[in-house]
Amino acid sequence: MSSIAIVYFSGTGNTKYVAYRFYDKLNYDQKSIYSIDDKVDFDKVLFSVDDILLAYPICGGNIPIIMRNFLDKYSSAFWGKNLITVITEAGFSGDGGALAYKFLASDRVKYKASYHIIMPTNITFLKLFTVKNDNDIKKKIDKANAKIDKIAGDINVGKFKKTGSSKLSYLLGYHLQRKYFDRIEKNLIKNFSIDNGKCIKCKKCIELCPMDNIKLKDNSIVGNNNCTLCY
Repeated sequence: MSSIAIVYFSGTGNTKYVAYRFYDKLNYDQKSIYSIDDKVDFDKVLFSVDDILLAYPICGGNIPIIMRNFLDKYSSAFWGKNLITVITEAGFSGDGGALAYKFLASDRVKYKASYHIIMPTNITFLKLFTVKNDNDIKKKIDKANAKIDKIAGDINVGKFKKTGSSKLSYLLGYHLQRKYFDRIEKNLIKNFSIDNGKCIKCKKCIELCPMDNIKLKDNSIVGNNNCTLCY
C-alpha cells in the first residue's frame, strides 16, 4: 500500500493551486495534503507515509524563509522518506527543485524526483515574466495544468525526473540568483512598508500574513522585521 503526504507553502496561491492539482491527479492508496500553516502534528504526518511531496515557490533562487524554517524544525521526520519536490517559478530557478533535498542533508533523505512549474507572477519589477492580461494568465495556467497532468501520470507509472539537479542548474540558481539575493535578503525581510494614508485598518493583511509579521501599532500598520518575501 502506497502513501503520500503533500506539504506546501503558498504566498500568493500559485503553489497551493499546483499542490491541489497534484493531489487530485496522483494515484496513491493513501494521500493527504497540508499547508505548513495548518495546525497539525507534522512529525506524525511525515513519519506515517512512504513519500513526501514538498511544494514551494522560489524566491530569489532560494526556498522561502518560512519553508526553510519548517524544514529545519521537522528535518528528522524526513529521514528515510522518498522526497518529491515541486516548485513554482516565474520563469526559471536553476536548481530550485533540488534545494530542499540539499537542505535536508542528502544522506538521510531519498531524492526521488523534482519538478519546476511556471506560474503567473505578481512581481512587477521582473518585466520579462510579468503577465500582461487575463489571456496571458490563462495561457500560463493551461500550460501548467498540462505539465502537472503529464508529471502526475509519469509518477503514477513509476517514471521520475530530477529537474534542477544538474551542475548547470546549480550555476543558474546560485551564480545568477542566490549569490546576490542572499546578500540583500536580511535587509528585505525588514523592508515592509505600507501607505497608512490609504490603509483603512481592516486588518486583513494581519490575518493573512503567514509569518505574523504585520501588526497594528498606534493605529498604524507596521512590520515586525520578519517578512518571508512571499509577495
